Amino acid sequence: MSDTPEWILEQLPYPVSYVDRHGVVQRCNAVAAELMGRSVTEVVGRSVEVVLTEHPDLRGLIEQGLRSGKPQTAHLNAVFSENPECMRCFHVHIRPHPDKHGKVQGVLLTGEDVSPWREIELARDRVERDRELGEALNRINGLIHSTQDFRTIMSRVIVEAAEAVGAESAVIYVNEGADWVARYTYGLLDSIRDRHFTDQELRDSIRAVREGEAILINDAQADPDVNRDLVKNYGVQAVLDVALQMAERPVGDFGLYYHTPGKHFTEAEKGFLDKVGASVGLALQNASRFTRLQQTEAALRESEAVLRRTNAELQQFAYSASHDLRAPLRAVSNLASWIEEDLGPQLSGESRGHLQLLRERVRLMDAYIEGLLTYSRAGGRTSEVEEVDSAQLVENIFTGHDVAKGIRLTVAENMPRLVTDTTKLRQVFANLIGNAIQYHDRPDGQIRVSADDADGFYAFSVADDGPGIPPEYHERIFQMLQRGPGSEKSEGTGIGLAVVKKLVEDARGHIEVDSASGQGATFRFTWPKVMEPEVFEPPSTG
Repeated sequence: MSDTPEWILEQLPYPVSYVDRHGVVQRCNAVAAELMGRSVTEVVGRSVEVVLTEHPDLRGLIEQGLRSGKPQTAHLNAVFSENPECMRCFHVHIRPHPDKHGKVQGVLLTGEDVSPWREIELARDRVERDRELGEALNRINGLIHSTQDFRTIMSRVIVEAAEAVGAESAVIYVNEGADWVARYTYGLLDSIRDRHFTDQELRDSIRAVREGEAILINDAQADPDVNRDLVKNYGVQAVLDVALQMAERPVGDFGLYYHTPGKHFTEAEKGFLDKVGASVGLALQNASRFTRLQQTEAALRESEAVLRRTNAELQQFAYSASHDLRAPLRAVSNLASWIEEDLGPQLSGESRGHLQLLRERVRLMDAYIEGLLTYSRAGGRTSEVEEVDSAQLVENIFTGHDVAKGIRLTVAENMPRLVTDTTKLRQVFANLIGNAIQYHDRPDGQIRVSADDADGFYAFSVADDGPGIPPEYHERIFQMLQRGPGSEKSEGTGIGLAVVKKLVEDARGHIEVDSASGQGATFRFTWPKVMEPEVFEPPSTG
């Protein structure tokens, strides 16, 4: 090697050097010298202990080659002056140089620049790592979507995320007012579960909240934001931390940790934890909404149970009250009849008229009581449903009335068949058709019943060409004991349309009237195409 011309060494594009058995560099080209971070004159004639202070691994391999007499190989990363931003990777070969007796006289060092291949290998590793983290994120999202329970989400996500990254420990801190509580733990930090921390003690968490993205700290020993107790007593070396936010409000913090010196987190893992934090934050928001929805549904069920009890009590009260009120009314009616029978010849015409008026008022009062009882029973639970031909139902109702010969009914051809509570629908049509007959101001009137499709409902219309209803009465007539103008000429209680409104709205429908004086009236109401029987659930007594 000592006879090799210097210019030959300098022409070689790869590093070449020779180290004698005493560990002194005897020959070296410029590429090899720069690989060691020095010039040729700073390398030749000096020991490897001096020239390779920055590369202890390579120095150890040279010494191993001199001792063992066996070839050695290693990878060496180096930065060259012409491009200090780019690190190059060399595959270094160390070949022993024996004399004729086999005794090692030195070692020859050659190197091959494998930077392009190394970049390909690193890129392949990055792609594989991204794939692994992507699969882990999919598993975490699957876990999140499989349940709405907050505790289940946290306890399962912390394990999956820590194992995906390879972290040696993990903690999910929950923000509980003034403190951060380590509610969920994994690995080497299991012993701090349920421990409370202040904002000052978790400044890395506060930093993650402030920056709005995951933070990566690979030198926890030197970073003042990392909790000193975790560093000193638990040996935390590296931290990957992300805030957990719900509707832009910090509700927790997710920290992953390494305890082994030299281990560190990567930018890819930081991006992974960012996505995990966003998914968990969204899951917490959905879990909170789900909990509130459950509470609302429970409150609605309780309110419905209370309403059913109240309705049952009101119906019982109405029934009892009607019975108690009708008894004295019958007594008054009977007393008037007895007076007329006993004192008939002695009664003046005026007195007879008063007695007749008294009996009429009793009948009217009885009608009011019956109307109130009907109103209290209107709606209620639908226990049975059946298919109903609405055209036939309407015609049966019309023929059941005492109708003047000049009143005609027209039923549209497209009247539907529907599955419904027949009693309730019959009551609605009976009231509307009965009113159209009773309050018509001519002996030759027309009543028209039709229907249109309205998504899950049918929109029915009952129209007449009677005297009409002024607009100022359109809302009033649906109230209890309210009647339209001119109704004083006909018997009625002012309860029928209130009953109709209650029945329609109980079926989730809507009713309105379109009318004006002298232009007839059209009542329109919607009714569900299909009714489901209601199952009675006794209210909870617990």
